[in-house]
Amino acid sequence: MNTQTLSQAAQPVTLLTIPLSAIYLADNYRSSIDPVGLKSLAESIRTGGLIQPVAVRPLAVPFEGYEYALVAGFRRFAAHELGQLPTILATVRDMTDQEAQMYRLVENILRENPHPADEAVAVGKLSREGMNTEEIAAYLGQTARWVTQRRAISELLPEWLTDLRQDKLTLGAAEELSRWPESVQRRCLDNRSQYVVNESTVKNWVAREKQALSSAPWPLDDAALYENAGACTGCPKRSSCSVMLFAELAEEGKDTCLDSACWNTKMGRRIEQVLAEQKELAGEAPVVRLSTKYYEAPAGAVKPDKYEVSKRKKGTVVGVYVDGASAATVVRVLLAQETTKALESGKVELSQGEKNRETRQKRLLKEAGKRVLAERCYHALQLSTDEAKQGRVRVLAKLVAESLMQGRVIDLLTLAELTRTWGWPLAGKNGPDTKGLPYREWVEAQVLLTAPTEALLTQLLLFSVTHRGLGSEWNDNQKTAASLVGNPQVQEGLDEATQALFEREYDPRTLRARKVPLVEVTQLVPADADEQPGEQCAQAA
Repeated sequence: MNTQTLSQAAQPVTLLTIPLSAIYLADNYRSSIDPVGLKSLAESIRTGGLIQPVAVRPLAVPFEGYEYALVAGFRRFAAHELGQLPTILATVRDMTDQEAQMYRLVENILRENPHPADEAVAVGKLSREGMNTEEIAAYLGQTARWVTQRRAISELLPEWLTDLRQDKLTLGAAEELSRWPESVQRRCLDNRSQYVVNESTVKNWVAREKQALSSAPWPLDDAALYENAGACTGCPKRSSCSVMLFAELAEEGKDTCLDSACWNTKMGRRIEQVLAEQKELAGEAPVVRLSTKYYEAPAGAVKPDKYEVSKRKKGTVVGVYVDGASAATVVRVLLAQETTKALESGKVELSQGEKNRETRQKRLLKEAGKRVLAERCYHALQLSTDEAKQGRVRVLAKLVAESLMQGRVIDLLTLAELTRTWGWPLAGKNGPDTKGLPYREWVEAQVLLTAPTEALLTQLLLFSVTHRGLGSEWNDNQKTAASLVGNPQVQEGLDEATQALFEREYDPRTLRARKVPLVEVTQLVPADADEQPGEQCAQAA
Protein backbone atom coordinates (compact mmCIF):
# COMPACT_ATOMS: atom_id res chain seq x y z
CA MET A 1 0.00 0.00 0.00
CA ASN A 2 1.37 3.43 -0.94
CA THR A 3 1.25 5.73 2.10
CA GLN A 4 1.21 8.73 -0.21
CA THR A 5 -2.40 7.95 -1.06
CA LEU A 6 -3.20 8.52 2.62
CA SER A 7 -1.74 12.01 2.74
CA GLN A 8 -4.22 14.34 4.33
CA ALA A 9 -2.71 17.36 2.56
CA ALA A 10 -3.71 15.92 -0.81
CA GLN A 11 -7.40 15.85 0.17
CA PRO A 12 -9.57 19.02 -0.24
CA VAL A 13 -10.88 20.26 3.14
CA THR A 14 -13.99 22.33 3.88
CA LEU A 15 -14.79 24.02 7.21
CA LEU A 16 -18.53 23.93 8.00
CA THR A 17 -20.89 24.39 10.92
CA ILE A 18 -23.06 21.24 10.88
CA PRO A 19 -26.12 20.24 12.97
CA LEU A 20 -25.38 17.38 15.38
CA SER A 21 -28.44 15.57 14.04
CA ALA A 22 -26.83 15.35 10.58
CA ILE A 23 -23.71 13.53 11.82
CA TYR A 24 -23.65 9.74 12.09
CA LEU A 25 -21.44 8.29 14.82
CA ALA A 26 -19.45 5.40 13.40
CA ASP A 27 -17.57 2.95 15.65
CA ASN A 28 -15.17 4.64 18.04
CA TYR A 29 -12.04 2.75 19.00
CA ARG A 30 -12.01 4.61 22.35
CA SER A 31 -13.98 2.46 24.80
CA SER A 32 -14.84 5.10 27.41
CA ILE A 33 -14.89 8.84 28.07
CA ASP A 34 -14.16 10.31 31.50
CA PRO A 35 -17.48 11.91 32.64
CA VAL A 36 -15.73 14.51 34.83
CA GLY A 37 -13.46 15.63 32.00
CA LEU A 38 -16.39 15.59 29.58
CA LYS A 39 -18.42 17.93 31.82
CA SER A 40 -15.45 20.31 32.06
CA LEU A 41 -14.99 20.27 28.28
CA ALA A 42 -18.70 20.97 27.70
CA GLU A 43 -18.53 24.02 29.98
CA SER A 44 -15.38 25.24 28.22
CA ILE A 45 -17.02 24.97 24.79
CA ARG A 46 -20.17 26.74 26.02
CA THR A 47 -18.16 29.72 27.30
CA GLY A 48 -15.25 29.93 24.84
CA GLY A 49 -16.35 27.99 21.79
CA LEU A 50 -14.74 25.02 20.05
CA ILE A 51 -11.07 25.63 19.25
CA GLN A 52 -10.29 22.37 17.43
CA PRO A 53 -13.01 21.37 14.92
CA VAL A 54 -14.09 17.73 14.65
CA ALA A 55 -13.43 15.80 11.45
CA VAL A 56 -16.22 14.32 9.34
CA ARG A 57 -16.57 12.77 5.91
CA PRO A 58 -19.58 12.91 3.58
CA LEU A 59 -21.72 9.79 3.44
CA ALA A 60 -21.85 8.26 -0.05
CA VAL A 61 -25.55 7.52 0.52
CA PRO A 62 -27.25 9.72 3.17
CA PHE A 63 -29.82 7.90 5.35
CA GLU A 64 -32.26 8.75 8.13
CA GLY A 65 -31.24 12.41 8.00
CA TYR A 66 -27.51 11.67 8.36
CA GLU A 67 -25.28 13.39 5.75
CA TYR A 68 -21.87 13.00 7.40
CA ALA A 69 -19.99 10.39 9.45
CA LEU A 70 -17.85 11.46 12.40
CA VAL A 71 -14.21 10.49 11.89
CA ALA A 72 -12.47 12.13 14.84
CA GLY A 73 -13.66 14.19 17.77
CA PHE A 74 -16.05 11.84 19.56
CA ARG A 75 -15.28 13.48 22.92
CA ARG A 76 -15.93 16.97 21.53
CA PHE A 77 -19.15 15.73 19.91
CA ALA A 78 -20.28 14.22 23.24
CA ALA A 79 -19.48 17.52 25.00
CA HIS A 80 -21.75 19.38 22.53
CA GLU A 81 -24.55 16.91 23.29
CA LEU A 82 -24.01 17.33 27.03
CA GLY A 83 -24.00 21.13 26.67
CA GLN A 84 -27.14 20.97 24.47
CA LEU A 85 -25.38 22.79 21.62
CA PRO A 86 -27.27 22.09 18.35
CA THR A 87 -24.37 22.57 15.90
CA ILE A 88 -20.65 21.83 15.77
CA LEU A 89 -17.70 23.18 13.78
CA ALA A 90 -16.25 20.46 11.53
CA THR A 91 -13.68 19.91 8.80
CA VAL A 92 -15.16 17.94 5.89
CA ARG A 93 -12.89 15.66 3.87
CA ASP A 94 -13.56 12.75 1.48
CA MET A 95 -12.00 9.57 2.92
CA THR A 96 -12.16 5.82 2.50
CA ASP A 97 -12.92 3.59 5.49
CA GLN A 98 -9.23 2.84 5.94
CA GLU A 99 -8.21 6.48 5.62
CA ALA A 100 -10.87 7.38 8.20
CA GLN A 101 -9.46 4.88 10.68
CA MET A 102 -5.93 6.13 10.10
CA TYR A 103 -6.99 9.76 10.52
CA ARG A 104 -8.85 8.94 13.72
CA LEU A 105 -5.89 7.16 15.26
CA VAL A 106 -3.35 9.82 14.30
CA GLU A 107 -5.59 12.68 15.39
CA ASN A 108 -6.17 11.15 18.83
CA ILE A 109 -2.56 10.15 19.39
CA LEU A 110 -1.31 13.64 18.54
CA ARG A 111 -4.03 15.49 20.44
CA GLU A 112 -4.41 13.34 23.58
CA ASN A 113 -2.58 10.09 24.23
CA PRO A 114 -5.24 7.39 24.34
CA HIS A 115 -5.13 4.34 26.55
CA PRO A 116 -2.58 1.73 25.35
CA ALA A 117 -5.39 -0.83 25.08
CA ASP A 118 -7.22 1.48 22.65
CA GLU A 119 -4.02 2.07 20.67
CA ALA A 120 -3.51 -1.70 20.44
CA VAL A 121 -7.05 -2.33 19.21
CA ALA A 122 -6.69 0.38 16.57
CA VAL A 123 -3.32 -0.90 15.32
CA GLY A 124 -4.79 -4.42 15.23
CA LYS A 125 -7.64 -3.20 13.02
CA LEU A 126 -5.27 -1.49 10.59
CA SER A 127 -3.12 -4.59 10.42
CA ARG A 128 -6.12 -6.82 9.68
CA GLU A 129 -7.12 -4.48 6.88
CA GLY A 130 -3.86 -5.11 5.05
CA MET A 131 -1.39 -2.47 6.22
CA ASN A 132 2.02 -3.82 7.09
CA THR A 133 4.22 -2.74 9.99
CA GLU A 134 6.32 -0.27 7.98
CA GLU A 135 3.27 1.47 6.52
CA ILE A 136 1.56 1.87 9.91
CA ALA A 137 4.80 3.06 11.53
CA ALA A 138 5.47 5.63 8.79
CA TYR A 139 1.99 7.09 8.92
CA LEU A 140 1.84 7.26 12.74
CA GLY A 141 5.36 8.53 13.13
CA GLN A 142 6.19 5.59 15.42
CA THR A 143 8.88 2.93 15.30
CA ALA A 144 8.27 -0.50 13.82
CA ARG A 145 8.86 -1.99 17.28
CA TRP A 146 6.10 0.21 18.78
CA VAL A 147 3.67 -0.95 16.09
CA THR A 148 4.67 -4.59 16.57
CA GLN A 149 4.18 -4.36 20.34
CA ARG A 150 0.76 -2.71 20.04
CA ARG A 151 -0.35 -5.30 17.49
CA ALA A 152 0.80 -8.10 19.82
CA ILE A 153 -1.08 -6.51 22.73
CA SER A 154 -4.26 -6.45 20.60
CA GLU A 155 -3.94 -10.25 20.34
CA LEU A 156 -3.73 -10.80 24.12
CA LEU A 157 -6.30 -13.07 25.74
CA PRO A 158 -9.51 -11.08 26.43
CA GLU A 159 -8.96 -11.41 30.19
CA TRP A 160 -5.54 -9.76 29.99
CA LEU A 161 -6.71 -7.06 27.58
CA THR A 162 -9.54 -6.23 30.00
CA ASP A 163 -7.05 -6.02 32.88
CA LEU A 164 -4.89 -3.63 30.85
CA ARG A 165 -7.89 -1.43 30.07
CA GLN A 166 -8.86 -1.38 33.77
CA ASP A 167 -5.25 -0.58 34.78
CA LYS A 168 -4.88 -3.90 36.60
CA LEU A 169 -2.05 -4.77 34.20
CA THR A 170 0.76 -2.28 33.49
CA LEU A 171 1.80 -1.52 29.91
CA GLY A 172 5.21 -3.12 30.50
CA ALA A 173 3.52 -6.28 31.81
CA ALA A 174 1.19 -6.33 28.80
CA GLU A 175 4.14 -5.99 26.41
CA GLU A 176 5.93 -8.87 28.13
CA LEU A 177 2.85 -11.12 28.15
CA SER A 178 2.02 -10.36 24.51
CA ARG A 179 5.36 -11.87 23.45
CA TRP A 180 4.30 -15.31 24.59
CA PRO A 181 1.99 -17.90 22.97
CA GLU A 182 -1.64 -18.11 23.99
CA SER A 183 -0.99 -21.33 25.94
CA VAL A 184 1.51 -19.50 28.18
CA GLN A 185 -0.83 -16.52 28.63
CA ARG A 186 -3.56 -18.93 29.69
CA ARG A 187 -1.32 -20.62 32.28
CA CYS A 188 -0.43 -17.20 33.68
CA LEU A 189 -4.12 -16.51 34.30
CA ASP A 190 -3.89 -18.81 37.33
CA ASN A 191 -1.54 -16.27 38.96
CA ARG A 192 -3.89 -13.29 38.73
CA SER A 193 -4.78 -11.59 42.00
CA GLN A 194 -6.33 -8.41 43.34
CA TYR A 195 -3.02 -6.59 42.97
CA VAL A 196 -1.76 -4.76 39.87
CA VAL A 197 0.46 -7.01 37.75
CA ASN A 198 3.72 -5.35 36.68
CA GLU A 199 6.44 -6.31 34.22
CA SER A 200 8.81 -7.94 36.73
CA THR A 201 5.97 -10.12 38.02
CA VAL A 202 5.20 -11.38 34.52
CA LYS A 203 8.88 -12.04 33.86
CA ASN A 204 8.99 -14.21 36.99
CA TRP A 205 5.94 -16.14 35.75
CA VAL A 206 7.42 -16.88 32.32
CA ALA A 207 11.02 -17.45 33.46
CA ARG A 208 10.65 -21.22 33.17
CA GLU A 209 8.75 -21.14 29.89
CA LYS A 210 11.71 -20.59 27.54
CA GLN A 211 14.16 -23.31 26.60
CA ALA A 212 17.11 -22.98 24.22
CA LEU A 213 16.36 -25.15 21.20
CA SER A 214 20.08 -25.85 20.83
CA SER A 215 19.88 -27.88 24.07
CA ALA A 216 17.09 -30.17 22.85
CA PRO A 217 18.17 -33.84 22.99
CA TRP A 218 16.03 -34.70 19.95
CA PRO A 219 16.33 -33.75 16.26
CA LEU A 220 14.53 -30.45 15.75
CA ASP A 221 13.07 -31.68 12.45
CA ASP A 222 11.52 -34.78 14.10
CA ALA A 223 7.78 -34.42 13.52
CA ALA A 224 6.91 -37.89 14.87
CA LEU A 225 8.12 -37.37 18.44
CA TYR A 226 5.00 -35.35 19.30
CA GLU A 227 2.63 -35.43 16.35
CA ASN A 228 0.23 -32.84 17.80
CA ALA A 229 3.04 -30.26 17.87
CA GLY A 230 5.03 -31.35 14.83
CA ALA A 231 8.69 -30.54 14.23
CA CYS A 232 10.36 -27.73 16.18
CA THR A 233 11.72 -26.28 12.95
CA GLY A 234 8.20 -25.44 11.75
CA CYS A 235 6.71 -24.43 15.11
CA PRO A 236 5.49 -20.80 15.42
CA LYS A 237 6.12 -20.84 19.19
CA ARG A 238 9.79 -19.90 18.74
CA SER A 239 11.51 -16.61 19.46
CA SER A 240 12.85 -16.52 15.88
CA CYS A 241 9.23 -16.21 14.68
CA SER A 242 8.88 -12.93 16.63
CA VAL A 243 12.28 -11.31 16.13
CA MET A 244 10.96 -7.80 16.82
CA LEU A 245 9.43 -8.85 20.17
CA PHE A 246 12.41 -10.97 21.25
CA ALA A 247 15.14 -8.62 20.02
CA GLU A 248 17.45 -9.51 22.92
CA LEU A 249 17.43 -13.20 21.95
CA ALA A 250 17.85 -12.39 18.27
CA GLU A 251 20.94 -10.33 19.04
CA GLU A 252 22.43 -13.30 20.90
CA GLY A 253 21.57 -15.60 18.00
CA LYS A 254 19.49 -17.87 20.23
CA ASP A 255 16.37 -19.55 18.93
CA THR A 256 14.20 -20.36 21.93
CA CYS A 257 11.15 -22.54 22.56
CA LEU A 258 8.40 -20.44 24.16
CA ASP A 259 6.08 -23.22 25.36
CA SER A 260 7.34 -25.25 28.33
CA ALA A 261 4.35 -27.64 28.22
CA CYS A 262 5.19 -28.75 24.69
CA TRP A 263 8.91 -28.88 25.55
CA ASN A 264 8.27 -31.08 28.62
CA THR A 265 6.07 -33.44 26.61
CA LYS A 266 8.76 -33.88 23.97
CA MET A 267 11.44 -34.28 26.65
CA GLY A 268 9.46 -37.02 28.40
CA ARG A 269 8.93 -38.90 25.15
CA ARG A 270 12.58 -38.56 24.16
CA ILE A 271 13.71 -39.92 27.54
CA GLU A 272 11.47 -42.97 27.10
CA GLN A 273 12.84 -43.43 23.57
CA VAL A 274 16.44 -43.41 24.84
CA LEU A 275 15.60 -45.81 27.69
CA ALA A 276 13.96 -48.24 25.26
CA GLU A 277 16.95 -48.06 22.92
CA GLN A 278 19.44 -48.69 25.73
CA LYS A 279 17.42 -51.60 27.16
CA GLU A 280 17.41 -53.24 23.74
CA LEU A 281 21.18 -52.84 23.49
CA ALA A 282 21.83 -53.97 27.08
CA GLY A 283 19.83 -57.17 26.84
CA GLU A 284 19.67 -58.71 30.33
CA ALA A 285 21.83 -56.01 31.93
CA PRO A 286 19.97 -53.34 33.91
CA VAL A 287 19.41 -49.79 32.63
CA VAL A 288 18.67 -47.33 35.40
CA ARG A 289 17.01 -43.94 35.53
CA LEU A 290 19.24 -41.25 36.99
CA SER A 291 18.16 -38.08 38.73
CA THR A 292 20.15 -34.93 39.41
CA LYS A 293 17.97 -34.08 42.43
CA TYR A 294 18.64 -35.13 46.00
CA TYR A 295 15.03 -34.32 46.95
CA GLU A 296 11.82 -34.73 44.97
CA ALA A 297 13.50 -37.05 42.48
CA PRO A 298 11.22 -38.55 39.79
CA ALA A 299 9.58 -41.87 40.62
CA GLY A 300 11.92 -44.85 40.22
CA ALA A 301 15.00 -42.69 39.62
CA VAL A 302 18.30 -43.15 41.50
CA LYS A 303 19.39 -40.06 43.47
CA PRO A 304 22.90 -38.53 42.99
CA ASP A 305 24.22 -39.86 46.32
CA LYS A 306 23.46 -43.45 45.20
CA TYR A 307 25.58 -43.50 42.03
CA GLU A 308 28.88 -42.29 40.61
CA VAL A 309 29.51 -41.56 36.92
CA SER A 310 32.38 -43.67 35.62
CA LYS A 311 34.23 -44.07 32.32
CA ARG A 312 35.00 -47.72 32.87
CA LYS A 313 32.71 -50.48 31.74
CA LYS A 314 33.48 -53.21 34.26
CA GLY A 315 31.30 -53.11 37.35
CA THR A 316 29.13 -50.31 35.98
CA VAL A 317 25.66 -50.17 34.47
CA VAL A 318 24.02 -47.96 31.86
CA GLY A 319 22.12 -44.96 33.22
CA VAL A 320 19.90 -42.40 31.53
CA TYR A 321 19.28 -38.98 33.08
CA VAL A 322 15.57 -38.23 33.41
CA ASP A 323 15.81 -34.61 34.63
CA GLY A 324 18.11 -31.61 34.70
CA ALA A 325 20.25 -30.18 31.92
CA SER A 326 21.54 -33.68 31.02
CA ALA A 327 18.07 -35.20 30.51
CA ALA A 328 18.07 -38.07 27.96
CA THR A 329 21.89 -38.31 28.19
CA VAL A 330 23.39 -41.83 28.47
CA VAL A 331 26.25 -42.49 30.92
CA ARG A 332 27.78 -45.42 32.75
CA VAL A 333 27.51 -45.34 36.53
CA LEU A 334 28.85 -47.23 39.51
CA LEU A 335 25.93 -47.86 41.86
CA ALA A 336 26.01 -47.90 45.66
CA GLN A 337 25.79 -51.38 47.15
CA GLU A 338 22.27 -50.95 48.58
CA THR A 339 21.05 -49.66 45.21
CA THR A 340 22.49 -52.69 43.45
CA LYS A 341 20.69 -54.99 45.92
CA ALA A 342 17.48 -53.10 45.40
CA LEU A 343 17.79 -53.52 41.63
CA GLU A 344 18.46 -57.22 41.99
CA SER A 345 15.36 -57.61 44.17
CA GLY A 346 13.30 -55.51 41.80
CA LYS A 347 12.74 -52.81 44.41
CA VAL A 348 14.19 -49.37 43.80
CA GLU A 349 14.51 -47.19 46.88
CA LEU A 350 11.99 -44.36 46.95
CA SER A 351 13.04 -40.81 47.73
CA GLN A 352 11.47 -39.04 50.68
CA GLY A 353 9.41 -36.98 48.27
CA GLU A 354 8.09 -40.15 46.62
CA LYS A 355 7.31 -41.65 50.03
CA ASN A 356 5.40 -38.52 50.98
CA ARG A 357 3.46 -38.66 47.72
CA GLU A 358 2.64 -42.33 48.25
CA THR A 359 1.43 -41.65 51.80
CA ARG A 360 -0.71 -38.75 50.65
CA GLN A 361 -2.11 -40.80 47.77
CA LYS A 362 -3.07 -43.63 50.12
CA ARG A 363 -4.79 -41.20 52.49
CA LEU A 364 -6.67 -39.49 49.68
CA LEU A 365 -7.71 -42.86 48.20
CA LYS A 366 -8.99 -43.94 51.60
CA GLU A 367 -10.96 -40.72 51.96
CA ALA A 368 -12.35 -41.13 48.45
CA GLY A 369 -13.41 -44.68 49.29
CA LYS A 370 -15.24 -43.45 52.39
CA ARG A 371 -17.06 -40.83 50.35
CA VAL A 372 -18.15 -43.39 47.75
CA LEU A 373 -19.40 -45.73 50.49
CA ALA A 374 -21.22 -42.90 52.28
CA GLU A 375 -22.91 -41.74 49.07
CA ARG A 376 -24.06 -45.27 48.25
CA CYS A 377 -25.40 -45.82 51.78
CA TYR A 378 -27.23 -42.50 51.73
CA HIS A 379 -28.90 -43.14 48.38
CA ALA A 380 -29.75 -46.72 49.37
CA LEU A 381 -31.46 -45.46 52.53
CA GLN A 382 -33.38 -42.89 50.49
CA LEU A 383 -35.21 -45.65 48.57
CA SER A 384 -38.81 -46.50 49.46
CA THR A 385 -38.37 -50.28 49.48
CA ASP A 386 -39.02 -52.36 52.60
CA GLU A 387 -35.32 -53.21 52.79
CA ALA A 388 -34.40 -49.51 52.69
CA LYS A 389 -36.94 -48.73 55.43
CA GLN A 390 -35.52 -51.46 57.65
CA GLY A 391 -32.04 -50.11 56.94
CA ARG A 392 -33.13 -46.60 57.97
CA VAL A 393 -34.57 -47.93 61.23
CA ARG A 394 -31.32 -49.78 62.03
CA VAL A 395 -29.20 -46.73 61.20
CA LEU A 396 -31.43 -44.39 63.22
CA ALA A 397 -31.37 -46.77 66.19
CA LYS A 398 -27.57 -46.83 66.11
CA LEU A 399 -27.44 -43.04 65.86
CA VAL A 400 -29.83 -42.59 68.77
CA ALA A 401 -27.86 -45.06 70.89
CA GLU A 402 -24.58 -43.26 70.11
CA SER A 403 -26.18 -39.91 70.86
CA LEU A 404 -27.51 -41.11 74.21
CA MET A 405 -24.26 -42.74 75.25
CA GLN A 406 -21.89 -40.15 73.81
CA GLY A 407 -19.45 -42.97 73.20
CA ARG A 408 -19.52 -44.27 76.81
CA VAL A 409 -22.61 -44.74 78.99
CA ILE A 410 -25.85 -42.87 79.64
CA ASP A 411 -25.59 -40.66 82.73
CA LEU A 412 -28.08 -41.50 85.50
CA LEU A 413 -30.08 -38.26 85.26
CA THR A 414 -30.65 -38.76 81.52
CA LEU A 415 -31.50 -42.40 82.19
CA ALA A 416 -34.08 -41.29 84.78
CA GLU A 417 -35.65 -38.98 82.19
CA LEU A 418 -35.76 -41.86 79.70
CA THR A 419 -37.57 -43.93 82.33
CA ARG A 420 -39.97 -41.11 83.14
CA THR A 421 -40.77 -40.24 79.49
CA TRP A 422 -40.10 -43.34 77.41
CA GLY A 423 -40.68 -46.17 79.86
CA TRP A 424 -37.13 -47.48 80.08
CA PRO A 425 -36.43 -49.91 82.98
CA LEU A 426 -35.69 -48.40 86.39
CA ALA A 427 -32.01 -47.84 87.07
CA GLY A 428 -30.37 -48.39 90.42
CA LYS A 429 -27.52 -46.46 91.96
CA ASN A 430 -25.03 -48.45 89.92
CA GLY A 431 -26.90 -48.11 86.66
CA PRO A 432 -29.43 -50.26 84.78
CA ASP A 433 -29.73 -54.01 84.87
CA THR A 434 -28.55 -55.03 81.38
CA LYS A 435 -29.48 -58.72 82.01
CA GLY A 436 -26.02 -59.90 80.95
CA LEU A 437 -25.95 -58.02 77.64
CA PRO A 438 -23.01 -55.76 76.71
CA TYR A 439 -23.99 -52.19 77.62
CA ARG A 440 -24.10 -50.91 74.02
CA GLU A 441 -26.29 -53.82 72.86
CA TRP A 442 -28.64 -53.23 75.80
CA VAL A 443 -29.00 -49.53 74.88
CA GLU A 444 -29.70 -50.37 71.23
CA ALA A 445 -32.28 -52.98 72.30
CA GLN A 446 -34.08 -50.42 74.51
CA VAL A 447 -34.06 -47.87 71.67
CA LEU A 448 -35.72 -50.32 69.26
CA LEU A 449 -38.14 -51.54 71.95
CA THR A 450 -39.43 -48.06 72.87
CA ALA A 451 -39.12 -46.49 69.39
CA PRO A 452 -39.72 -49.14 66.73
CA THR A 453 -40.66 -46.72 63.89
CA GLU A 454 -38.80 -43.99 62.00
CA ALA A 455 -41.10 -41.33 63.45
CA LEU A 456 -40.52 -42.45 67.05
CA LEU A 457 -36.79 -42.84 66.46
CA THR A 458 -36.67 -39.26 65.20
CA GLN A 459 -38.48 -38.10 68.34
CA LEU A 460 -36.09 -40.09 70.53
CA LEU A 461 -33.12 -38.58 68.69
CA LEU A 462 -34.47 -35.09 69.39
CA PHE A 463 -35.01 -36.11 73.03
CA SER A 464 -31.39 -37.26 73.21
CA VAL A 465 -30.04 -34.02 71.77
CA THR A 466 -32.06 -31.78 74.09
CA HIS A 467 -31.39 -33.90 77.22
CA ARG A 468 -27.72 -34.61 76.57
CA GLY A 469 -25.34 -34.25 79.47
CA LEU A 470 -27.84 -33.72 82.30
CA GLY A 471 -25.34 -35.22 84.70
CA SER A 472 -22.48 -32.96 83.59
CA GLU A 473 -22.03 -29.93 85.86
CA TRP A 474 -20.51 -27.64 83.22
CA ASN A 475 -22.42 -28.71 80.12
CA ASP A 476 -24.09 -25.92 78.11
CA ASN A 477 -25.71 -28.27 75.59
CA GLN A 478 -29.23 -27.42 76.81
CA LYS A 479 -28.66 -23.69 76.25
CA THR A 480 -27.31 -24.41 72.76
CA ALA A 481 -30.35 -26.55 71.95
CA ALA A 482 -32.69 -23.84 73.31
CA SER A 483 -31.04 -21.18 71.13
CA LEU A 484 -31.42 -23.41 68.06
CA VAL A 485 -35.13 -23.83 68.75
CA GLY A 486 -35.45 -20.07 68.42
CA ASN A 487 -38.66 -19.89 70.50
CA PRO A 488 -38.45 -17.28 73.30
CA GLN A 489 -41.08 -19.18 75.32
CA VAL A 490 -38.59 -22.02 75.77
CA GLN A 491 -36.51 -19.97 78.19
CA GLU A 492 -39.31 -17.77 79.52
CA GLY A 493 -39.62 -18.05 83.33
CA LEU A 494 -36.69 -20.49 83.41
CA ASP A 495 -35.27 -19.38 86.77
CA GLU A 496 -38.64 -19.70 88.55
CA ALA A 497 -39.33 -23.13 87.03
CA THR A 498 -35.82 -24.27 87.97
CA GLN A 499 -36.30 -23.15 91.59
CA ALA A 500 -39.68 -24.90 91.78
CA LEU A 501 -38.25 -28.15 90.39
CA PHE A 502 -35.32 -27.95 92.80
CA GLU A 503 -37.57 -27.48 95.83
CA ARG A 504 -39.79 -30.34 94.69
CA GLU A 505 -36.89 -32.81 94.43
CA TYR A 506 -34.53 -31.52 97.14
CA ASP A 507 -34.87 -30.15 100.65
CA PRO A 508 -33.56 -26.56 100.35
CA ARG A 509 -32.24 -26.68 103.95
CA THR A 510 -30.31 -29.96 103.83
CA LEU A 511 -29.88 -30.19 100.03
CA ARG A 512 -30.81 -33.84 100.37
CA ALA A 513 -33.10 -35.54 97.90
CA ARG A 514 -36.69 -35.78 99.10
CA LYS A 515 -38.07 -39.27 99.60
CA VAL A 516 -40.18 -39.33 96.44
CA PRO A 517 -40.37 -42.01 93.75
CA LEU A 518 -37.48 -41.70 91.33
CA VAL A 519 -39.78 -42.12 88.38
CA GLU A 520 -43.24 -40.77 87.72
CA VAL A 521 -44.37 -42.31 84.48
CA THR A 522 -46.41 -39.98 82.27
CA GLN A 523 -47.56 -40.06 78.69
CA LEU A 524 -46.46 -37.15 76.54
CA VAL A 525 -49.42 -37.05 74.15
CA PRO A 526 -52.14 -39.70 74.12
CA ALA A 527 -52.10 -40.94 70.56
CA ASP A 528 -51.53 -43.97 68.41
CA ALA A 529 -48.92 -46.10 70.17
CA ASP A 530 -47.13 -46.64 66.87
CA GLU A 531 -46.42 -42.92 66.49
CA GLN A 532 -46.02 -41.56 70.06
CA PRO A 533 -43.99 -42.68 73.10
CA GLY A 534 -46.17 -44.02 75.89
CA GLU A 535 -47.14 -47.61 75.23
CA GLN A 536 -44.00 -48.94 76.90
CA CYS A 537 -44.41 -46.30 79.63
CA ALA A 538 -47.84 -47.64 80.55
CA GLN A 539 -46.47 -51.16 80.68
CA ALA A 540 -43.66 -50.00 82.97
CA ALA A 541 -46.19 -48.30 85.24
